[in-house]
Amino acid sequence: MAGIAAWSSWSHMVAVALKFGERPEVAYVLPLSVDGMLVVASAAMVEDKRAGRRVRLSARTAFAVGVAASMAANIAPPSRASARGSWRRGRRWRCCWSWRC
Repeated sequence: MAGIAAWSSWSHMVAVALKFGERPEVAYVLPLSVDGMLVVASAAMVEDKRAGRRVRLSARTAFAVGVAASMAANIAPPSRASARGSWRRGRRWRCCWSWRC
């Protein structure tokens, strides 16, 4: 079940990244960076709790940012058109979400 959810999430994040004009080689690894941030943040939080320390602010922040990025990418509607055609039609919209305006 978790594998199906992970695959669905990964493919949806890729579709959204392509929709907003990201290069394919970047779009296919983007979900790994989001999930990687969640794994590292979770490991840091567990380590702190086991050591009896207060959980680091950086771990809590990374976890919250990772969850927000994952949810945003999975809620955003994927493109039904080709990736290149869709971002060119909505260039002003894409500019709101991209650092490369």
